[in-house]
Amino acid sequence: MKIFSGNSNKPLAEKIASFLSLPLIRASFKTFPDKEIFVEIFDDLKGEDIFLIQSTSFPVNDNFMELVITLNTIKQCSPRSITAVIPYYGYARQDRHTTPQSSIASELTARLLQVTGVNRIITVDLHTPQIKKYFTLPVDNLSMTTLFCEDILASYPLENLLIVSPDAGGHERAQVLAHHLNVKAITLHKARDEITGTCNMQFKTSVIDQNCIIIDDIVDTGETLCKAAEFLMQKGAKSVNAYCTHRILSGTSLEKIALSPLQEVVFTDSIFSSISRKGCTKLRQLSIAPLLAKTIRSYA
Repeated sequence: MKIFSGNSNKPLAEKIASFLSLPLIRASFKTFPDKEIFVEIFDDLKGEDIFLIQSTSFPVNDNFMELVITLNTIKQCSPRSITAVIPYYGYARQDRHTTPQSSIASELTARLLQVTGVNRIITVDLHTPQIKKYFTLPVDNLSMTTLFCEDILASYPLENLLIVSPDAGGHERAQVLAHHLNVKAITLHKARDEITGTCNMQFKTSVIDQNCIIIDDIVDTGETLCKAAEFLMQKGAKSVNAYCTHRILSGTSLEKIALSPLQEVVFTDSIFSSISRKGCTKLRQLSIAPLLAKTIRSYA
């Protein structure tokens, strides 16, 4: 078994390799002036089980092309098997036709990955689990439920604790976590006012004096997360915190979180971020390296 790291999240790959007591495969990544990617491997991979760690996060297209080119390069080295460990799977939000003439990018990326000769995919909290149907090879979609559950139990009293999904898409995720914690869960539903055209949030359960924890898979602009927190506080919540798997944090998302009523937002290290926390001290990180290392070990 050997561990290979792409460039998208080297710190996570190094942690995983450390847990497994393995060195990273030696390789060279070069970028030509026109941004073409060239990959060369220096170690002997013949007959080995290779695990490539690469999130397809920002810059998404560069990191995705590096992923498929690296997988193709590994294939040339005659390994026994190739597993792509993609902690954050980009293009997962484009899983269906939004208009009759729109693309399904998640289906296309699945096809592109499979022609590289990869044997298995390991990912974390796919935005839409149904994406697995676009693959003809095994896809292991790891859930953050256990990791988040353990941290919540260590950080918050369960009395008056309420798990919240900020939209209908995360309903099942919130329900599963609430079941593990033996607390209640609610889902916020967006309703558009036909007269004003504005969107309002609705729910059926009272949140008065409840300590709310919002659960989501992706935070990109932070708009949905921060509006949900504001809405819950307006409806009488005692506090609002959040647990989110993938921190994309585009644009002014950090400023929005800093100015919001959120007390703390917990992310994982599925996406490497060099963003300074200066001006926003509400962020805390949990590592998924032990979980990924344990999963990789189970396949060896």
